[in-house]
Amino acid sequence: MIVRIDRQTKERFYRAARGEGKTASQKLRELMEHYVRTADMADVVDAIWDGIGRRLRAKGVKSGDIGKAIRAVRSAR
Repeated sequence: MIVRIDRQTKERFYRAARGEGKTASQKLRELMEHYVRTADMADVVDAIWDGIGRRLRAKGVKSGDIGKAIRAVRSAR
């Protein structure tokens, strides 16, 4: 992988990584792994909501029904 960044940003990144006792490559791998885990979690959450939506539609629930249900629950508190 080739990443093109300006010299000042590159130097600041190298200094920050060294400040943590890591090489720039180690820090970049760590940041990329965190990003991928976070992005993967977003996909999981999206899939859950998609599944909920399909089940509600299969039961004949309409978007207006959801608003009514939310208001009913909130007013019952």
